[in-house]
Amino acid sequence: MKAQLQIVQTQKQSEFVCSACGADRACDCNAPALERLAAMRELNRQAVARHRKKRQENQQSCNITPAGNSEWYTPEKYIDLARPVLGDIDLDPASCEFAQQTVKARNYYTAADDGLKKQWRGRVWLNPPYAQPLVGQFIDKLLAERNAKRVKAAILLTNNFTENTWFQSAAMLCQAICFTRGRIRFLNQDGQETAGAVTMRGQAFMYFGPHTGKFFDVFSDVGVVLRT
Repeated sequence: MKAQLQIVQTQKQSEFVCSACGADRACDCNAPALERLAAMRELNRQAVARHRKKRQENQQSCNITPAGNSEWYTPEKYIDLARPVLGDIDLDPASCEFAQQTVKARNYYTAADDGLKKQWRGRVWLNPPYAQPLVGQFIDKLLAERNAKRVKAAILLTNNFTENTWFQSAAMLCQAICFTRGRIRFLNQDGQETAGAVTMRGQAFMYFGPHTGKFFDVFSDVGVVLRT
């Protein structure tokens, strides 16, 4: 009679018991079954590794990892919509020299400046780094500066991760949200739209400030606008 490998489930762990000799560890009669088990585990390990690699690739294309390429820039047409709503852009606290060719803020902070350690004032445009924990930290900073009344008005652009705490916090405190119709094609460092810059989710523009009606009128062409 061919030995069979039985799996006995316990509350703490699964124990392998040979039905032929009763051994609870590897034995000669269990060798074929253990070899099959080892092969299954190796296949599972490879599947997990492929899944992790795919997830990392998706994260890099979604501008949400600090390693890899997380430098994706907002197309000019959206900045052109934000500017008349804000009146002007006094500060872009998560930016770089290349992005400022489009944003043209009066002041901006780069990664080297560490905008999280600076005071934010005036009218703010914020397209934060989407890597964790940076995205949450930048949004918390925006909310804190708004609460301190140093930020008069702001437009925040982010992926619509509605399940995340930072998204919920911003949504509760903003005056209006625009959920984009379709996904934004961000630009690479050459200023070109690329397939890799298309995120896996849609985006949301959140408005903080007194001109909710203006935001509604301008951004209604981008997607559905909800007053909060």
